[in-house]
Amino acid sequence: MWCSTVDYYSPECLRFHSVFLSTLSPPELQHSSRFPSDKVMGVLSSKVITFYDWPPEEGSKNFESQIVNVLVNGQEFQAVECMPTENALRFRVMVDKYFQILFDDIISISITNKVNSSICGEGAELYLLVFPLVNGKRVSLNLVVSFDDMTVAERWRNLIKKSIEAPLAPHFPISTLRTRRKILVIVNPFSGQKKALKMWKNETEPIFIVAQLDYEVVLTERIGHATEIARNVCLNDYDGIAIVSGDGLVLEVIEGFLMRADRVRALKMPIAHIPGGTSNGLAAAVCFQCNEPFAPRGIFCLEAALMVARPRYLPLRICHVQTERDGDKAMFLSATWGLVADIDIGSERFRWAGMVRLHIEAFIRIAQLPTVAHYKARISYLPVSDKQLKRATRLRHINDRKKFGKNHFKYDKVENIDEKFAMGNAVEQIYEAFLDSDLIKNNRMPSLSESLSQDDWVTVEGEFVYACAVNISHLGSDLPYLPSSRLDDPILYLTLLDWNTVESRLQVARMMITIDGSHHLAYPCLQIIPVRACRIEPLEGCGGYIAIDGEPITPGTAFQVVPSKYCATIIGRNERVV
Repeated sequence: MWCSTVDYYSPECLRFHSVFLSTLSPPELQHSSRFPSDKVMGVLSSKVITFYDWPPEEGSKNFESQIVNVLVNGQEFQAVECMPTENALRFRVMVDKYFQILFDDIISISITNKVNSSICGEGAELYLLVFPLVNGKRVSLNLVVSFDDMTVAERWRNLIKKSIEAPLAPHFPISTLRTRRKILVIVNPFSGQKKALKMWKNETEPIFIVAQLDYEVVLTERIGHATEIARNVCLNDYDGIAIVSGDGLVLEVIEGFLMRADRVRALKMPIAHIPGGTSNGLAAAVCFQCNEPFAPRGIFCLEAALMVARPRYLPLRICHVQTERDGDKAMFLSATWGLVADIDIGSERFRWAGMVRLHIEAFIRIAQLPTVAHYKARISYLPVSDKQLKRATRLRHINDRKKFGKNHFKYDKVENIDEKFAMGNAVEQIYEAFLDSDLIKNNRMPSLSESLSQDDWVTVEGEFVYACAVNISHLGSDLPYLPSSRLDDPILYLTLLDWNTVESRLQVARMMITIDGSHHLAYPCLQIIPVRACRIEPLEGCGGYIAIDGEPITPGTAFQVVPSKYCATIIGRNERVV
């Protein structure tokens, strides 16, 4: 275990801050020479800063400015005035132009005395580290705001600090006082072609340092290690957990929380998924819900780390999976059987290729159709009958986020735990945690060994290419499988590809290779059924890999999935408004 408590204002950290900025800033901005204002304008407006006409249409708060000048990555602007709005700081740098810095993009702020400055003389300077979105990518800005008066500078600092203060983590009662945030970082050193540790050191840890976060780092040593950590961690010691790995380690932590006596509180501890694995479906889904651009086939640890620095807490629905031979499991992403699972699990032989391994395996499998992926099964599901839920599921065939509606990804606040919350019992097996927790009551969800009611359930038999029960929008970072899915949906989407509806193997191939753009949703052969629960029973020993959140279970065995009443708490960011 490593432990780091960082003094952001120490000379060592300030030097690190300077070096770190130089690695992230655009090359054109990595110098401090002063250009004439028109040249500065030309560089910054095209690379980092967008200028708007003054006065702005929206009203601004009245606030004493007294700013002398502003330096953006070392380039100087003479400030006419500056004023805060509800969401941003606006700097008027010419008679008729201004630029703004969103509060959501400010990661840290500090203040220093400014003595013997050739520009302003004695006074004060505010240092802001900002990560605005430029051309679809987060870039760093080092903003220095100069004042003649320390009192005025302190007033500005207090206003900005209040605007960027992280909300109290919901596993703490609302009366809790936290002076500094501390994060438990769990890294799987074997994840992502064994690059997860490097991603932590190079991409994530620098953000934690400049964001003034304390942290401890634990490297997992074996399967189930993260579950042990989550079962035993002291919730009072940390403001959240950052997991640098793939989706599997996130599931381990959630299962550890479920097995605790205080699971109700533990599930409110925020979890950040830092994408250090191969597929990283949860991290991608969180970015998508928050309208945060990311590189689906690249590294987007920076985006996830910035969310930890400026968190928004989101609910993530946990499902209960019963299996025929592998016991009970938790699930938050998907349960797949057939071709999709064959590709996922079969591609392990190409793990050396990274994310490309999935595409290699997909090509091999699809080329062999229809001699492979002919799976006979009995599939049963409990359809959604609630009218309000039915209306929400009408978006399932749409792949354009803009058509979902303004508030589609709006979430209620995750409430802080009550000081007198009810304790449960610690459990040794996951199924015990789900007793009386499934959303289906009144014996409508029998155990896997029991028959289903013919009155409520719909049952179909046939030969399938695959079946997939989906809980969130992305199966992997480059697989936006069902974009309209919310993180907290109380339902599942059962997706079926039946050979009876498939025209040819070419149609299957075309559909599969279009998932990265969500164009598979337009194929009529793909059935998308909103369900309360589902059961999949392979017949006649047909086999077929099965994966629960990407982790394999015994091939060709029966399983069933039902959403539970439990939600974990995931770290995202405020939804970006375009």
